[in-house]
Amino acid sequence: MNPYPKIVAVSLDGSESPSAEHAICAAKGEFVPLAADAPLPRWASGLLLTGSDPFLGEMSPVPPALFAAIDTDLPILAVESGLHALNIAFGGRSPLPLEDRGALDGPAKRRIFLAPGGKVADAIGGAGPVTVSAANSHSVLRQCQAGSLMSTAFAVDDGAVQALELPGRHWILGVQWRAAWLEEQPAGFENLFHAFVGAADGR
Repeated sequence: MNPYPKIVAVSLDGSESPSAEHAICAAKGEFVPLAADAPLPRWASGLLLTGSDPFLGEMSPVPPALFAAIDTDLPILAVESGLHALNIAFGGRSPLPLEDRGALDGPAKRRIFLAPGGKVADAIGGAGPVTVSAANSHSVLRQCQAGSLMSTAFAVDDGAVQALELPGRHWILGVQWRAAWLEEQPAGFENLFHAFVGAADGR
């Protein structure tokens, strides 16, 4: 029997995510894939939501597992387009295309600012400006942001939201950059997955 917390992983675009699986396993979690239209299993300890394509609410329904995880206050980590779905689930609008970016062929470096006191800064142990690897052509802008979510990171150049979280004791967090690709990110950013799995383990 696996003693590690079971992290249910939903890929919004249906693609396999070996990087996400590696990040969860490295943080001592059990990675369990789940179809986007499947209900949340009762035994789930946490929900990981991933995807590289923009998630547009008018084109695709929000996975039922995400609504169930929110209702039961399950720890949630939403990565890349997972942040888009998280924002929509809380009543926000679909992401908007970033000017002059179009569809990126691969990751690019983005300068972002991490706000002190947010879950991201707490997890990695630092705040302020930092350069991350991202590959998004769409982003949640301030006018799209759900009112109940708080922005705790933003892009330095255009102000696009880079992290959203539910304030308070909840461990519900979305980040825009390629967080699961640990080798592309600054040192210490793997601690985001350790914090997530730790929260799931503490349920």
